[in-house]
Amino acid sequence: MEKDLIEIDGRAGGQCLRTSLALSSVLKKPVLVFNIRNNRPKPGLAKQHLTGLNTLAKISKTKVKGNFLGSKKVVFYPKTIKEGNYSVNIGTAGSITLLLQVLTLPLIFSETKSSFRIVGGTDVPFSPSFNYAKEVFFPFLSSLGAKFSLDLKRRGYYPKGNGFVSFSKISSKLPLKPFYKTEQDELNYIKIIAHSTGYPKEASSNLCASAKSILSEKFSALEEVIEFNEAIDEKGAGISLIAFFKDRTRIGASTVQEKNPAKAGKKTAEFLLKEIDSKKPVDSHLSDQLIPFMALAKGHSTFETSSLTQHTLNNISVTEKFLEVKFEVKGKLNEPAEISVKGIGFK
Repeated sequence: MEKDLIEIDGRAGGQCLRTSLALSSVLKKPVLVFNIRNNRPKPGLAKQHLTGLNTLAKISKTKVKGNFLGSKKVVFYPKTIKEGNYSVNIGTAGSITLLLQVLTLPLIFSETKSSFRIVGGTDVPFSPSFNYAKEVFFPFLSSLGAKFSLDLKRRGYYPKGNGFVSFSKISSKLPLKPFYKTEQDELNYIKIIAHSTGYPKEASSNLCASAKSILSEKFSALEEVIEFNEAIDEKGAGISLIAFFKDRTRIGASTVQEKNPAKAGKKTAEFLLKEIDSKKPVDSHLSDQLIPFMALAKGHSTFETSSLTQHTLNNISVTEKFLEVKFEVKGKLNEPAEISVKGIGFK
């Protein structure tokens, strides 16, 4: 191992790498990530992880070791991000939203207002959907003082990708604000976003109808958004459900269409209802994403989540390696939990 490097064991998955790179860039602390994705069927850097690493290196002219496909060890020496308009092509259906997890934190603490045109997957398995990122994650960051623009130009599904989004930083007021989210407020309404390409409109309509049939049993305030483009050769479809609460917090659920559209819509609606029924203000997908932000914010932050995930525990472990903070976790894995930390007020 090299001297003066923060060392992170990345066997748990790509998230350890993404958080490590983001915090390394913000704090200007070099990092070595080893055993990258060792526990996965195809260990090492996949195209999506490599693109995130290379993009962050490119916009900061950073020295990197181990940036090749399949690499299980990466060394990253951070430098200051340079302002610019960047084009990024993941080259596969690799998740655009996971790529944004590498870029967002460094951009917040940069004086630049760089913009990005990114091609890849917008709605793919095992990653936040575009609508989840736009409607849940980035609005939460806005409440902390970091504002971004994220716009969809074209959907991209597995296996080809070819989705297209534009992404840019608007402003960031530092240090980030702390937050206290322990109670779920009154539900305002639920937005249903059903989308498809390469299919007739009925594909999106059926997804929407199947979710609506479940949700309407409990809630009447439903907003429907139907998107479709049957002229595109690539076939894909999905659905996102976003619950809006009176205090402006949001909970989301998304599914990429399976063989049975009704099954996909039903499954997504049932998952959202489970999140709402937990009476917790932070859903299980958002909780891990908030960890580095609350550690860098000024003062105590606390939230309660519907389910403590391994992703959240992994992000806590990585963040504590970079910062002199200690998270307090009350709750067991896969059960409701309260998470708190005193942030360092980083500028």
